[in-house]
Amino acid sequence: MNILIDTNILIPLEDTARLLDPSFAKMCRLSEANGHVLYIHPSQQEDIWRDRDEQRRNVVLSRLKQYQTIPAPPELLDIELQQYGWRQDSDNDRLDNLLLHALCRGAVHFLITNDKGIHRKTRQAHVQEQVHDLDQFLAFLNSQVCSDSPPPFGIQERYLYEFSMHQPFFDSLREGYLGFNDWYLKAAQDQRKA
Repeated sequence: MNILIDTNILIPLEDTARLLDPSFAKMCRLSEANGHVLYIHPSQQEDIWRDRDEQRRNVVLSRLKQYQTIPAPPELLDIELQQYGWRQDSDNDRLDNLLLHALCRGAVHFLITNDKGIHRKTRQAHVQEQVHDLDQFLAFLNSQVCSDSPPPFGIQERYLYEFSMHQPFFDSLREGYLGFNDWYLKAAQDQRKA
């Protein structure tokens, strides 16, 4: 799934002057493990430029390239703004509206934000189930992690790279499966377990 992260999630993730809250690290790790892609909206760069903390601003701007950017995000027309019933009295309102509009148009599956104002606007656009705060999103990610049952007593699960493929144990497999060594090495690189 494609996940759009608000600036209030992005800045704590990339601000190297502070310790990283474990929730943010867990979000990144579980998103990647589940095959989700974290996106930013191109307009968020303007939002970061408004940050008065010059050092943090420069650090965060330098780290934006590690995120996917929504390609050709949908333009928000005045008529659509009226249909949504959203206010747009400031630059922050404008950015919030652009993020929500991208979600409403299907550019992403979810928006992650801790902004209560955005959460209020979601009800007007009927997308509240697609907008989560960080804790809600972590609960969703945790629900996706499949819990493997433990191996039977006396058997340990190990990574393939912990074993040498040249052990005699593997000789019969090597004889019966042409390319066994290449397969084994690839499986080990994928961090498969046995």
